[in-house]
Amino acid sequence: MKQILVLTLLFAGLTSCVKPGSGGKAQINVHVIYDNVNLPYNLVKIKYGANGLPQDGSYDDVDTSDYAGRNSFSPLRRGDYYIYVEYSPDTSNETYVGGAHVKITNRRGEQHVVIDLAEDDPL
Repeated sequence: MKQILVLTLLFAGLTSCVKPGSGGKAQINVHVIYDNVNLPYNLVKIKYGANGLPQDGSYDDVDTSDYAGRNSFSPLRRGDYYIYVEYSPDTSNETYVGGAHVKITNRRGEQHVVIDLAEDDPL
């Protein structure tokens, strides 16, 4: 009887320590703007288990936003995620960057984040 109890507690402990990443039922919706104007076709990156800009510059998934500056990452598990965006207008050599920390606390549902690259400190 004690063995069953110990195994049950061990299994419950192992399954409750799930790392952030793909494989869950949650979703993060990203909308990229510059001074209230949609920015289409920009590079959107996500880092699992991060609450700030990754020091090593590595990301777990990279995608391009659609014509309205929108992108979605799913299916995700609970945890911390950092969204990073790069945008380079065709007419200049400038690159605008921005980012946001997103925390998923529920197993299901959607989180929405707007990243405005015109902000003073978009990171």
